[in-house]
Amino acid sequence: MKTIILAVTAIIALVSANAQCPTSTSATFKVTIASRPILSGQPLVILPRSGETLPKAALVRMSARIDDVPASILSANDGMITVATSAQLSEGKHSVAICISDGPFATDSFDVEVHRDTLDGRVNKTDPDPSTQNGDRLDLSGGDRRPRDGTVNDYPNGGHGGTLNCIERHKIDGRFTQLRDGSREWNGITPMVGRFSTLYLDYCAERKVMYLMNDWLIGSSQYNRSCYNLFDFTTGNGSEHWRIKVTHDSANPVIVVLNGKDVTKDTNLVIGGGYGYGPSPSDTTPHTIYEFAVVVSEGLFIIPTGSDPVQYIPSTVTSLECDDNGVEGWGLIREPSIRTANFGSDGVKTQQYERYIPQGGIIGLEKEPNDIAGNIEGGTVTYRSGSQATVTNPCSGVGVIDGMFSPGEWAGSKPASGLFSDLYAQYCNGELHILNDWIYATRVPNGESCYNLFELFTGNGREHWGIWVWQDSKRKPTVIRNGVDVSDDTTIVEAGKAGWGSSARMAEPHAIYEFRIKTMEGGFALQYADPGPASFCTVTTSVDDRLEQPHGRVRPNVVSRSNPTFLIADVQPGSTIHIIDVQGRIIHSVSSVEASPQTITLPHHVGAGRYTIRIANVSGIAHLPLLITM
Repeated sequence: MKTIILAVTAIIALVSANAQCPTSTSATFKVTIASRPILSGQPLVILPRSGETLPKAALVRMSARIDDVPASILSANDGMITVATSAQLSEGKHSVAICISDGPFATDSFDVEVHRDTLDGRVNKTDPDPSTQNGDRLDLSGGDRRPRDGTVNDYPNGGHGGTLNCIERHKIDGRFTQLRDGSREWNGITPMVGRFSTLYLDYCAERKVMYLMNDWLIGSSQYNRSCYNLFDFTTGNGSEHWRIKVTHDSANPVIVVLNGKDVTKDTNLVIGGGYGYGPSPSDTTPHTIYEFAVVVSEGLFIIPTGSDPVQYIPSTVTSLECDDNGVEGWGLIREPSIRTANFGSDGVKTQQYERYIPQGGIIGLEKEPNDIAGNIEGGTVTYRSGSQATVTNPCSGVGVIDGMFSPGEWAGSKPASGLFSDLYAQYCNGELHILNDWIYATRVPNGESCYNLFELFTGNGREHWGIWVWQDSKRKPTVIRNGVDVSDDTTIVEAGKAGWGSSARMAEPHAIYEFRIKTMEGGFALQYADPGPASFCTVTTSVDDRLEQPHGRVRPNVVSRSNPTFLIADVQPGSTIHIIDVQGRIIHSVSSVEASPQTITLPHHVGAGRYTIRIANVSGIAHLPLLITM
């Protein structure tokens, strides 16, 4: 009886599946889903079973259905079929059927995850102002945030099969090009799906070329020549810091800066770049698409922020500005997720992460604008801050986690110098030791509520950390690794401590943060945020430190070296004013403003160049531009 029931069940399942493909025969073929799970809206890649091929059939004879609803086939050959999915696809298990008229059919199931951003939620897609487009600052003082880490996608060299080699499978034209073997470019590479764009990544090991395609879904206009897509990323475990603009200027389609040097015309490094305007697998509505390729080193790739132009429509005129009013990035909108990859001789592994440190910022904290990236190997840490010189630190054999520069602790070590802090790192016996010398917290913080928040990637991106080091001396650090709270695991977390003292960078006492954890070797990357000068860290105070609150006006904002005097108006009494050079050094300070306007005269030894006026008070922090001419 049991055998009969199983047979009947199998027949019913076959009839039900065949009902989705009424023009197919009763013959079936076997398939497997390339990526499990997928995000809603992400293309579904269907492969043959190992050692087999898919039936050869003209695309006009093929159709697809997801949950018995017609779905578009984006591309198909005997090695792969790619099917579009709806962004409204619900979370959970779904069925897919591939039908061939007068031929066999195949069915399978797949799981869908619905992407839910929990930070940067109030993004206005039509607002190009970088200071307002990511919503209000958030309070993360609970130390319990566990962001979502995306699925790791692993692609062999060339990533997407087909009859062509890896290099031949790419044409840098800002389009999903039809290739000479009949396949579609980027076929089989599952993109990293963001809020505003889908990002495709490939690595051809034989020439060490990285190809990147950014499918910018909300870029729905043909923009001016001055507009561009901006990529800031590192490769080769932090040894290479790239700043690439893919422009809307056909005469100068790409601008490439590597480690602070313009290499645009170096054909040994820059393979090409360009933008297109048209449909894509993600959206048939024409939109902007950016594509480029450069020669990179193997190891960790991380793109902390991708920035793209967005059209906005004021009340009187439709326009877009990227650099027109002197503020780089005006007219760009920032993708909230972080993308990483690991390049090697066997291809590329990609992953996408939600942030611990949101784009909009954290109440009471200031994020260091310079990201750290580097490599951990043996007893040595090598890293850099942005395009600064590389720092190589050996294990000193001395480490006291006390929030102070203990004797001999950093002997022979150099810091990476940021705008707001110096960061020291060393790796000893499998443990990463970091000290953050935070020069702006010059008032003793509220120990119960203040903290430093580190967002760290180690092991070529395999470990994603959120680390809160608290000012409260009784409170141990909160450490979350890959979504799991490991704060109490002494085999992973040794210690963390906030201190107060002097340093080589600044003699005046200030906050110093220090921790040590056990990590994997390989490429690493770090971002961090610290309490500002007022040292208010949570919304439980009366402070609202949104950027637009502490208005200030500087007149004039262009002065000469012979007469470096200017006024700052609308400054609250009690404010602290710092004048900062491009290296993040404080060249002049006013510790407590008594009246507004405040007249400031800089020392005559100050050189010509761009400077930042930083105003901090209990209402928040503001930055104003200053230019000193010869």
